[in-house]
Amino acid sequence: MKLLNTVSILFLALSALAVPLDNVDESAKCTITATWELDIVIGGGGPGQAPVSNTRTGFNLAKAGAKTKYITANSIGRGDHKIKGADLGLKYDVVFTSDFRTSSFHDCSAKYGSGAEVQGKPGGGNCKASQGSSCASCAVTFDCLLREHGAGADTRAAPPSQWRTPFNVPSVAAPQHVVALAVAQLPTVRRSASKPIGRTHKHLCGTFRKISESALLARPSPTHYLVIYFPMVNKRHKPSLQWVRTKEESGFFEPELDQMLTIPGHPGYIGQGMQIIRGNILRGRPKFPDSLNLRYVDDFVIQDALRVNETLHGGPEAVCADGWGEFFWKGPIVAFLKAGNDFDAPKMKDINLTAYRDAVDYLAYYRDTIGSMIDGIGMQTIFSKRVMEQKTGKVKGVRINCIRDQDGDVSRQFVQVNVPKSHPLFEMESDDPLEIVSRLGEAWVMKRYHGPRNATVEDNRNTYATMLLRHISKDYLDREDWANISEWRQSYTSGSVLVALAHFTLISIVR
Repeated sequence: MKLLNTVSILFLALSALAVPLDNVDESAKCTITATWELDIVIGGGGPGQAPVSNTRTGFNLAKAGAKTKYITANSIGRGDHKIKGADLGLKYDVVFTSDFRTSSFHDCSAKYGSGAEVQGKPGGGNCKASQGSSCASCAVTFDCLLREHGAGADTRAAPPSQWRTPFNVPSVAAPQHVVALAVAQLPTVRRSASKPIGRTHKHLCGTFRKISESALLARPSPTHYLVIYFPMVNKRHKPSLQWVRTKEESGFFEPELDQMLTIPGHPGYIGQGMQIIRGNILRGRPKFPDSLNLRYVDDFVIQDALRVNETLHGGPEAVCADGWGEFFWKGPIVAFLKAGNDFDAPKMKDINLTAYRDAVDYLAYYRDTIGSMIDGIGMQTIFSKRVMEQKTGKVKGVRINCIRDQDGDVSRQFVQVNVPKSHPLFEMESDDPLEIVSRLGEAWVMKRYHGPRNATVEDNRNTYATMLLRHISKDYLDREDWANISEWRQSYTSGSVLVALAHFTLISIVR
């Protein structure tokens, strides 16, 4: 709760400090009105002829401070009418539901984008019939933020009007003065139990989803099971999900892994080693229902030919980049599941994402000659216990959503999330706290979520992340780049980001 309040205070403070905001739209209310007009001209066809009538139907969109937009509609009769957002100057389409009968509206409602349906008011919209004419209308007022300047810029990520109350504060005010003025106007911040999805999970999530959608119809045979392969040479640093045949001996099934655990230039037999994992105290699962098995190359003869596994340790995007980083695995590795928690469980089963996470933790927190900190004898050492005490559990963070992830819902600008203490946010970004937040006496760290590759610049725009990344310290006042963003952090202004207090990175352990 403290972090949520600090987020609210901070953005109020930034508004008061006059940190530049691009393309801010301070109004969030639009009124769409369906109109029906009937003009009757007596003798319009000449003396003694029948009256001539002319009917007009359409929709107009009104917003304070903006010119009303009007579009003609062929019909405003009973039912749903989909209006393109571009025709009204909006980001998303509007579905207008009308109950028009003969010459009057009985009811109406509208739904903007994926937002909630809002009830309208018959007779609204200032329908005024002139002499010799009739009119009817129904108006609905809903939350919206318009696209302006004709360049496709979406301002829905701008602060709501209640955040932008002008303060009589110097442009470079003391942070404590700004906070005192802002604290009385805290906005509502949405809470959620959602979990941030890390890079490790994302590597295989799509593959698992595709297999699930096909209901495992692609299983080559009843004796094939899914395993996870961590190849030694892998420039993309991504593991793969593969089907492997099993063989039975005296009721025990073992995967045939010789084709995976190979080393270039050594076609003959290669010795294999195994680790059996039965729990993960880092994730609060001290005992698994099924045993996780890791098979790897363990052959003294070819040690010189083994290279560090690039899937696990090949760079900042590698699978184990966020782990303890003491031991570097060499050669290819395969992870598979056995049904049951026994060391010698007889039957195989398909591996899953939970087991994948456990395998990565085991490998990332492994200590040479001692074992992994998360399970077995390796977790019994004093050093491992101290590390796990500071790594287990969760803290509260705030996800700051970009325009795409807000999905038309302003309340999703800030969403509270549970963040594991082992999250890479507290590892790779821990030594780079946000400078602007330090003005408020806080230490925050930020990490960017990975979004879809086909997302547009407009969809990825994140005004609040941009504000957090600016330089405003006194050291920058006489420089041209005051209130600018460091080049190496420019990518953080695109897409959704996760922020949290940095206190959980302070691990000081004497071995």
